[in-house]
Amino acid sequence: MAWAVFAAAAAQGAMVLAGLPGWPCLLKSATGVPCPGCGLTRAVAALLRGDPYASLRLHAYAPLLVLALFLTGLALLLPKGSRLAFVSRVEWFERRTGVTAIALVGLLVYWLARLIFFPEALARVAGG
Repeated sequence: MAWAVFAAAAAQGAMVLAGLPGWPCLLKSATGVPCPGCGLTRAVAALLRGDPYASLRLHAYAPLLVLALFLTGLALLLPKGSRLAFVSRVEWFERRTGVTAIALVGLLVYWLARLIFFPEALARVAGG
């Protein structure tokens, strides 16, 4: 599963970095409402190009996504014993801090704030 998520994220990022449109947002396509991640791929691309200000204007979670993808890629490249130890430490950290739940709740709050207080900016980011 980690390989599939990593490969899909890498493919989406490569398309956007190459100037291609990437995959459309399913939620926005179906409902017209931008999803919590709208703008995130372009934000990561801006960050990877060395433009943190543009990245943060597009989506504040870009640095967290880059970190998560880096750690996932690192884990996938480690030998089995090291990978299992790494995953065990990550699981311990998540259980102890609740960082995943905090990040997801934060993402939803960020999304709702963008929808309610900055709908025009979010529409521009989401391509609408």
